[in-house]
Amino acid sequence: MHAMPCGSSDGTYNGVFPADPVFFSNASAQALGLSVVRNMMSWYTSLPADLQPTVWAFTLLNEPGLGVVSSGSGINGGGVRKGNTALPNNKPVIAWLAQAVEIFKAELTVGASGAPRGPNMPLLYMNLHESAFPGADSLGQMGRACKESFGLAGMPWAVFDVHHYFSWGGPGGSGIPAQNCSTDAELSTYVRQAMDGWTRNFNAVKVQNDLLNVACSEWALSLHHKDHVLPCTAPHALEIMFDEQRAAFKRASVSDIMWGWRMPQGGTHERMWSLKYHLLGKH
Repeated sequence: MHAMPCGSSDGTYNGVFPADPVFFSNASAQALGLSVVRNMMSWYTSLPADLQPTVWAFTLLNEPGLGVVSSGSGINGGGVRKGNTALPNNKPVIAWLAQAVEIFKAELTVGASGAPRGPNMPLLYMNLHESAFPGADSLGQMGRACKESFGLAGMPWAVFDVHHYFSWGGPGGSGIPAQNCSTDAELSTYVRQAMDGWTRNFNAVKVQNDLLNVACSEWALSLHHKDHVLPCTAPHALEIMFDEQRAAFKRASVSDIMWGWRMPQGGTHERMWSLKYHLLGKH
């Protein structure tokens, strides 16, 4: 699920923008959100047995709390958006997610052991975002939340899921610096080193918290979040972005999903964000 009533993250996609996203400070909205989770689980359990295996996984909420926690980063890599009534900390985010996870467990697992209720149990992609875990070691904070708050340690159906984008990295969240992408060689080295460092940290957090699976369910070829003012001059930039990221995920045994398959109305952005366009040159 990508959003919740009243806005569970900040950004144009949240359903209420430019209004203040207040899901995590509104008790009624949060209760309604839990009803949405229950409905989704009920939908799955009501499917005919032969259709249930077609559901690979659930994400209870995409990038929860992005841009709504004070001192965390906001949209486009900056701080919390001016005018946004930010939460003083991430406790409401963690508390709601913990309740949502319990609904998932109640419907699809048996007992305290978390054993699957059926033979084809879908995975739980526990997606978290660094901006909701500000301060030192955001990745470590998220891993500990999966273990201590959500009870996902040792669960074979649980996947610790964090998105990774170069387009909001670099100095000031503006993407890959021009000096690191003026040639193919420079860009390859930059992306390879950055990816290996990130996946190494990701796997370390996995081990530290007894999390059995990790995934990056969103990544893209974009070098800069404004795409159309991309400063890079490396002639094979997009091929390098694809090849180096895929290779790094494979080396680290991190499951990955590129965002997304099609973006036929993406205009300038399509070639950085559409896997179909990258592989086939088709919308």
